[in-house]
Amino acid sequence: MSIAPVVIKIGGAGLNDSALLERLLLAVKAIKKERSCVLVHGGGSLIDNWLTTWSRPVLKEHGMRITLDEDMPLIAGALSGAINSQLAAAANQAGLRAVGSSLLDANWCALTQDHTRGAVGIPVPENSNPDYLQLLLNNGLTPVISSIGQGDQGQLLNVNADLAAATVAAVLKADLLLLTDVPAIMTADGESLHTINSELAAQLIADNTVHGGMRVKLEAALQAARLSRRTTAVAGWDQPEQLAAVLQGLSYGTRILVS
Repeated sequence: MSIAPVVIKIGGAGLNDSALLERLLLAVKAIKKERSCVLVHGGGSLIDNWLTTWSRPVLKEHGMRITLDEDMPLIAGALSGAINSQLAAAANQAGLRAVGSSLLDANWCALTQDHTRGAVGIPVPENSNPDYLQLLLNNGLTPVISSIGQGDQGQLLNVNADLAAATVAAVLKADLLLLTDVPAIMTADGESLHTINSELAAQLIADNTVHGGMRVKLEAALQAARLSRRTTAVAGWDQPEQLAAVLQGLSYGTRILVS
């Protein structure tokens, strides 16, 4: 396919509602008729549940998880095990020919460790290699990627899924859709923003209009847009039939613009 791929990050309740997930994956299948697709997923709610079940602390700062070394087996098991397998199976049922994957497969994604947050990786798109992902796409497969990667000593690292998706989009020069629990990025008055440029993004972050997990999404989207120079958007997962509209530049979700 000569058209640029599209990377779709699925998170929030979109992973927990089987009927909605089926609709979402069928929408992805329709998009895949025209272009290659990559799915990247989070899984914060399951991680929180597992940590709580094992009497482990749930630690977050500014929307980013703090990951203790001793909790990595639980977190890797939740993301690369339970959620990745379930999403890949659902994608196969939708006819997507899914391949369960992660950031560490073939060591394609370069990471640095954010020691202030523990076993947390920060992607370095400029040092990452798209060959592995491109091989899968060239064979008509749909990578389903968990955000577990590895550091330079082979240690497992937990990566924010929005940053992971932005990195996939950057290295593939792909369009990026970050799906979330709200229809768009909002103003302080609750109005949807249809477009955001770098200057407005900085203002929204500075005055705390955008904070927590949405701040991470916006920063990830800005990074992807700068590096890929492709369509980048934040949109709600609850209307999967509108995904194609976002890619066509129609008014749904929030498009991120960079100069």
